[in-house]
Amino acid sequence: MPWSAISRWSLCCLLASTFAGCAGLGGLEADVHAVATRPPANVAVFVNVASDDESRLSAENFTLSEDGHELHSSITRQTLLDPDKVVHRHTLLLVDNSLATDAGVRAELANAIAAFAEEVTETQAVAVYAYDGGTRLTPVSVFPRVNEPSATVLPQTRLKPRDVSRNLNGAVLLAGAELDRLLQQSGKPLGIGTLVVFAAGADLAGRTDEGSVHDWLGSTRHRVLAIGYGEQSHAVEAFAKDGYFDAVGADTVSLAFEEAGHAVVRHSRQGYLLSYCSPARGGTRLLRLEVRAGAPDDERSGSASVEFSAEGFRAGCDPRSLPKFEAPSTGD
Repeated sequence: MPWSAISRWSLCCLLASTFAGCAGLGGLEADVHAVATRPPANVAVFVNVASDDESRLSAENFTLSEDGHELHSSITRQTLLDPDKVVHRHTLLLVDNSLATDAGVRAELANAIAAFAEEVTETQAVAVYAYDGGTRLTPVSVFPRVNEPSATVLPQTRLKPRDVSRNLNGAVLLAGAELDRLLQQSGKPLGIGTLVVFAAGADLAGRTDEGSVHDWLGSTRHRVLAIGYGEQSHAVEAFAKDGYFDAVGADTVSLAFEEAGHAVVRHSRQGYLLSYCSPARGGTRLLRLEVRAGAPDDERSGSASVEFSAEGFRAGCDPRSLPKFEAPSTGD
C-alpha cells in the first residue's frame, strides 16, 4: 500500500537592518546570521558558508575589510571559535501519516524516520511530529543529540492516523511555531531551526489556505526541506525552499529520508563563528567578509557584509573572548 543576535555586547549597538549575504562567486555562498561587538574592540560574526566541498575552512580562508579597507591578519588576529558555545540547532521532522492505515505502512514509515534521525542526531536533536487531516500535530518521538548513533524503536501507534484527510498547510504552520518554541527553550542566544516536511501529496483538508504558508516561508529564517511521495509530489516541492527529495516508491522512502538527513547535517557543518579585533575606534563600520577556498587554479569564493557599531572601541582586544550574543525575541 503506497504512502508517502542579531546581538550585541553590553555597551555596543548593532545596526541589524543591514544584514546582507551575497551569492557565491564561483562555488561559495556566504550568509551572515548574526554579529556581536564588545569593547575593547571585539567583533564576532556567525556566518554560514555553503559549498559543494565538505571540507572545513580555517580562519585564513577569510579576508576582512572595514569600510572598503582590507585588514591584515596581523591586525585582526582573526580566529574561529567553537560555534556550539552560542548556537543551538534543532530539527523538526513533520511526517504525513494520513495513508499509514495498516501496520506494514507504519513500519516502513518508522524505519524511514529512524534512518533520518540516525543521520541528524550527530549534530542536533530531532523532534518528530505526525499530521493527518486533523487540526493538531501528534508528537511521535524525540531524538536527542548523541555522539554515537544508536538504534531507536519508535512507538508506531503514534503514526496511526485519526483522520485520513491531509491538513498539510495547517501542519506546516503549526510545525513552524513548535520549532520556534524548541529553539527558545535551548538557553543559547542563537537558534537555527530546520523543518523537514514529508507529504504524500497536496493539502486535502482545506483548513488553511496555501497563501498563508507561502507568506510564512518567505519570512522565516528556518531552513525548510521537503520529501515528496506519490503522483502529487510536485505539490510538496512548492514548500521546499531549501531542498527537495523525491521518494519515488515505497522501497526508496527510507533512502529519501536519509538523503534529507545528510543535507541537514551538511548545512550544520557549514557554520563558522569568526572572531577578530577591529582597528575601528568609533562610528559605524561596514564589515565585508571575503571567503576563498581551493587550489589557486580552482579557487572558489564568496562574500557577505554587515554593519556594526564601534562606539567605545579601544586597545586591548583578545579575539579568543567568547561573544555574548543577545537572545533573540523569536526562534528564527
